[in-house]
Order: sequence, then structure tokens, then C-alpha cells
Amino acid sequence: MQGDWGFRKLMSWLGCDGYLFPSNTKNTASERGIVCTCKLCENCSTRLFNEQGTSKQILTSTSVSRTNSKTDCSTERIVGFNYVNEPIKFKSRPIKLSLYPEQLKYTKGGGFRLIEITNLGEQRIAIKVKSTNKKLFYAKPVFAFITSKSTTFIHIYRTNSESERPEKIVIHAVEVSHLETDPANSFNSLLGEFGEQFNIEIEINDKN
Repeated sequence: MQGDWGFRKLMSWLGCDGYLFPSNTKNTASERGIVCTCKLCENCSTRLFNEQGTSKQILTSTSVSRTNSKTDCSTERIVGFNYVNEPIKFKSRPIKLSLYPEQLKYTKGGGFRLIEITNLGEQRIAIKVKSTNKKLFYAKPVFAFITSKSTTFIHIYRTNSESERPEKIVIHAVEVSHLETDPANSFNSLLGEFGEQFNIEIEINDKN
């Protein structure tokens, strides 16, 4: 069936080993169903196609924990799985981060400062670090994963500049699945529609 290969590949990778193709003897129905019948995604992984094989409904659940028993099935989606180039809707929870310091202080001569980011929540997250002036400020790393109750450190470099304009560091955070391997992909697939934003103000002293 047209359009089914990617779905089969995904479910096979997750450990799915059974399919049921409802029969259609008259071949006149406008919709055909493909239902996975394995323990991994029973009752929660139904996908419908029209006669042209285009997707009408993608997986109702793709956030699946791989276990030997193949019985764990969530009601949420894997962040980043985008089968038909459509934004993925997922049940979000408040993202709790601890940021230290709450303000960065620089001289006009620039220099390095360190941001400590702690994930206080229960869900693994991905972060993207930006600034309001990309010509003055650079972050390393720009993207990172932070697991629950753990801390990561971001280096922020400011170049030598006479500018005294108020600036800030912007941290965009999204929940991600344990299956994600590249934090940058978490943001590319979400198309910028999901997540929470945290700001750290920057103070520039008037001395060189």
C-alpha cells in the first residue's frame, strides 16, 4: 500500500511484529485501515488511509517504551516524530528549570561567563540557547539534553564592544523522548511551536 512503508519501518524498529489488514472485497470503500495487533501498540496505533494512500490520521500514540514484554504503551507522542510533515501535538507539562546566575554581568571588553541549568522536572528535556544579539554573544553548546534532576553548563562569550544596549540570553526548552539522540532535531521537527522560554538578563558595566 502506498505510504505504508515508513509506518511499517517505524513499528518494526519499535518491536512491532504483527499487522491486520481489514479485508475489502468490493474495493469500493473510501477508507482502508491498517491496524497493528502486536502487544506493543494494541488498541492505540491505528492509521487510516484513503484510496490514494495518503495519511488521514497518524499514530494516536508513538511514545512507546521498549521492553521484553512489549506491553508498555503511552498516550503521548514521541517529540520529533513527524510522519506527514505536520506539527506533532503532544500533551505538555510545565518545564521546571533552575538557572544560575539569574543575571550575567560583563564589561565592554567582553569575556566568558558560565550558566548552570538544572532540570527540576521528571521528563528529559532538550534546550536551545540563543541571545538577543548574535553578533555579540556566543553559546557553547547551543543545543543540549538535560535528564531529570541533572545539571548542564553553558558557556556564554561576549565580544569586545562599546554597546550598552540591554540584552538577554534566551533558553528554549522542550520535553523529549528517551529515543531522541540529537537535541537540535528536537527543535527542527517541532517547527518552533512548542516548549517554554526562559530569559537571563545581561548587564554591561560602563568601564572597559
